[in-house]
Amino acid sequence: MTHDEILALTDEELIIKAQAFSGRRQGKMWSDPVHDLLDAWWLFEEIYNKKSPLHGGAWVLGTVSDGKDCSQATLLLHLPWRARIRKGMKAGKVDPVDKFQATTKKGEMARAITLVYVTAMEDAK
Repeated sequence: MTHDEILALTDEELIIKAQAFSGRRQGKMWSDPVHDLLDAWWLFEEIYNKKSPLHGGAWVLGTVSDGKDCSQATLLLHLPWRARIRKGMKAGKVDPVDKFQATTKKGEMARAITLVYVTAMEDAK
């Protein structure tokens, strides 16, 4: 999927994508990462999980509305394994930082985090 296709996903489609990538299923441990900030935060914490493909990244949350609301999320990845799988990259060459970003409506911080998580897992540009 492309970045624009991911941004156009409905809430239900986005939840299905996030579940597929995270391995979490709806139920006791999962409710709604699009509307529930605690569930979205679980996806956010994947950058600290050593088994996660996002490990080693850095999250940036942007504020809007004079700092009263956060509806933009960015994930920066600088991972050596990406350099090895990219076509034309030579051994030892520094991998550029990959930047994934999503901006949503005011009050949709959980959705912004989930969108960026799915975008990064899809490696969508």
